[in-house]
Amino acid sequence: MSRTAVSFVLTVYNKRRYLADVLASVAAQDGDFEREVIIVDDGSTDGSREVLESLGPQLPGFRLIAQSNQGPSVATNRGLAAASMPLVKLLDGDDLLAPDATRYLIDCMQCLGVEVMIGAGLPYRPGEAPVWPRPAASLPRLLSDPLRALLRAIWFTPSNMLVRREALQRSGGCDERVFVQDYTLALRLAQRCRFGISDTPMVAAPDPNEMGADRLSANKAQILHDLNLALLLFIDDNPDLPARYRRIAWRRVAGRSWKWARREARRQLWSRELALCLGAQFPWGARRSCWESLETFVGGGLVRRPAIAECALGDSLRESSRAASVR
Repeated sequence: MSRTAVSFVLTVYNKRRYLADVLASVAAQDGDFEREVIIVDDGSTDGSREVLESLGPQLPGFRLIAQSNQGPSVATNRGLAAASMPLVKLLDGDDLLAPDATRYLIDCMQCLGVEVMIGAGLPYRPGEAPVWPRPAASLPRLLSDPLRALLRAIWFTPSNMLVRREALQRSGGCDERVFVQDYTLALRLAQRCRFGISDTPMVAAPDPNEMGADRLSANKAQILHDLNLALLLFIDDNPDLPARYRRIAWRRVAGRSWKWARREARRQLWSRELALCLGAQFPWGARRSCWESLETFVGGGLVRRPAIAECALGDSLRESSRAASVR
């Protein structure tokens, strides 16, 4: 098997209206590399599975995995476990690939000698074909200190990534304690892998201004909660991280929670959320303050947490309480 063979791994939950175009964009990928297409239907109820069963067999190496709805992290890991090619191209169920996307990312990965290659993105309006600007505005380049960059922010989704399957296996995949998969996977890869980035658009996502409730990223409370939860679990799982990295993470968590409390939850300036934000600025109170601030996002009932996340939250708060009592 060639080292440039690719497993396309798609996760789908209620994406029926997008699927014909998404699958066509996968089928249209340039290049003579060997390929397979693995799709995980995460318990769709809108007819997505029927579309996949109808159109999927036209794709090379097609496999459809159906499961009850368990969320993006579990679905992504299920697809990754089924992948057999040396390279993995992840794709969300409503994102479109440029025709040259995979071939370009392979070439960049080989040129830079990296395990993870990230292309840029652009929006598209459903029903309209994206316009892919070419040639590239700048050359692909190495991302220096990817972990530090990702502790500050994530600016891409799994659809932007081409990853060596060995790197995914070493990383452990997505953290299933977090419902949304993007950040946990990126953090785990950044801890162990070299990243390359390109400013050339390789993937198009539905325009946020026309985004409906069927797209998970429309649920801001879930997204921000999971960004913070992913960071806190990552810090707890890696106690040997340099202190400067931990400070970056805690301040990002606290700032994100405080901004949500003020802008969306309409909290008063002098509030519990402000106290937690201030507490996160000091090493002795940062961890507990950040874990408690997660509750800022759940008041509207929009946040879905896996059961193991609830256990992790309880364990972390009890541990923080014990540490505070010792001091």
